[in-house]
Amino acid sequence: MDEFQKRLGDRINEVKKSLLDETQQQMKRKAEETEEIKLKSTIKKTNKVALQAIQKELNLEELIKQEEIEREKREEQMMLKKIEEEKRKSDCLMRAIKEKQLENQYNLKQMETAEAIQNIKKAAIQEVQTRRNNLKKLIIDMRSKQKRKTNSLSQKLQAVRYEMAKQMGIAYKKGDSTNCEKIKKGVEDEQRKEMRKHYCVANFSEDFVNYQNCLDGEDFCHMCCDNEFGDFYIGEREKCYKKACWCYS
Repeated sequence: MDEFQKRLGDRINEVKKSLLDETQQQMKRKAEETEEIKLKSTIKKTNKVALQAIQKELNLEELIKQEEIEREKREEQMMLKKIEEEKRKSDCLMRAIKEKQLENQYNLKQMETAEAIQNIKKAAIQEVQTRRNNLKKLIIDMRSKQKRKTNSLSQKLQAVRYEMAKQMGIAYKKGDSTNCEKIKKGVEDEQRKEMRKHYCVANFSEDFVNYQNCLDGEDFCHMCCDNEFGDFYIGEREKCYKKACWCYS
């Protein structure tokens, strides 16, 4: 406002100067008139013109003020409009940022979910592989145990077969009664004792009890005949009893 007042004062001074110059010219043209009348007339005219100029200037000032007010209003409206536009842009930007944040969060969640699924799959694969390895070891151990068991059972089977073959051999054995007859009774007979020992070693060395009975038993004859003839040759065994055991009676 100070600048505006200054401009207005300068303008009034210019108008006054212009009017004074015009008045001086008029006074020169009317030099014949009385100095007092000229002065009064000039002052009156000057005041009138000055008042008109001032009124005109006031009107101009009011016009300028109105224009300034209108310009300020327009400028203010324009700035308010720009502020609203910037607010809308800011709102749009914030919405875009929020949407992007939500999108990023969603993408991150998807990545985390995918990673979690991948880890679960890896863990499942490792667990399956571990269980397969454990199962493989278990199968190997089971097969090893089964092999040992089978070998043990095979040995038992062989033992059973051997024992059965042995029993069959004993049952079907058909020996010679003279093996029993030639060993005569007589403690003093060292030859008989040696023959008896050789017989016992040859036939009962793997069975300690029977071996001792064979060496020291009182009934060597029947033991010898039982050994020479199996259960399928009972008749031959009885004949052996009769041939060999008379010498022990």
